[in-house]
Amino acid sequence: MFLGGIFLSYLGFGCAVLIRDIGFLAIIPGMFGILGVLWIISASTIVLSRNRLFIRISKTDIEVPMGTPFRNVPGLCISRSSIKSIAKHESLRCRGIEIKLTNGSNVVVQIRHYCEIKEFLAYCKEMGLPC
Repeated sequence: MFLGGIFLSYLGFGCAVLIRDIGFLAIIPGMFGILGVLWIISASTIVLSRNRLFIRISKTDIEVPMGTPFRNVPGLCISRSSIKSIAKHESLRCRGIEIKLTNGSNVVVQIRHYCEIKEFLAYCKEMGLPC
């Protein structure tokens, strides 16, 4: 996205400068240049907020990130005492894991962006969580 934004802004602003004598037609490639700058800003924001988007697993709890890179929303922290089991979950909606809680509710987490499901479950077993 970052490289695409650089390419789009270079191409858009370059073409706008080349055809600036035509008049209002230079606005069209200039808009592509502005779109490229917005892509660069979006990619930079995503890269800078990566540390908030990790699933954190410890011996006491699992913290699942919530929200998007553009909204600072605190993650969902599930304590070890409230986890009944962690299992693989596959449906048409998502492919990930399902955390069953002791109160009967389920939390479905998409982990395909982080690692493979088998690796995640192996790490949970290593940390002593019920799988």
